[in-house]
Amino acid sequence: MKKIENKEHTKEELIAIFKKQNIPEKWFTKFLEYYKFCYDDLFEDEGDFDDEDLKEEETVQSGAIYCTNLYTKTFVELTDNGHSVEWAHTIAYSILDDEQKIYEAYEELGKKNPELAKKELILHCNNLSTDEDLEDTITTFLNQVRE
Repeated sequence: MKKIENKEHTKEELIAIFKKQNIPEKWFTKFLEYYKFCYDDLFEDEGDFDDEDLKEEETVQSGAIYCTNLYTKTFVELTDNGHSVEWAHTIAYSILDDEQKIYEAYEELGKKNPELAKKELILHCNNLSTDEDLEDTITTFLNQVRE
C-alpha cells in the first residue's frame, strides 16, 4: 500500500487558494472549518484505501481541498443568489442529485423554520423560472410528499 501524505494545508495556503478563486473574505472562516472537517474525515478513512482506490498524485490533502472547492463553489453561488446560509450549506454539503438536494434542503430547513423553507424554495424556483405556477406546483408537491 502506498503512503498517503499526512499534512494539512496551512491556513495561509488555504486563504491564498480562496483569494485566487475570488471567494468573499466573509466566508473564509467557514471554509477553513469545512476543509478541516474534510481533511479529518479523509484522514480517518485513509486506512481503508488501497492502491486501486487512489491515483498516484492523490493524497488526503488533495482530496480535502477538492471537496472544499466543490462545497465553496456551490455555497457562494447560492448565497450570492440570495439564499440563506442554512439552505446553501445543506445543498453544498449534499451528495444527492440536484432535485433530491432541493427536497433535502427544504425538509431540513422546514423542521426548524417552515416559513423560511418555503421562502427558500420559492427563491430557488424564481432563479429557475418566473412561472408562478411552477412555484405553486413544487410547493404543493413537496408538501404532499412530506405528509
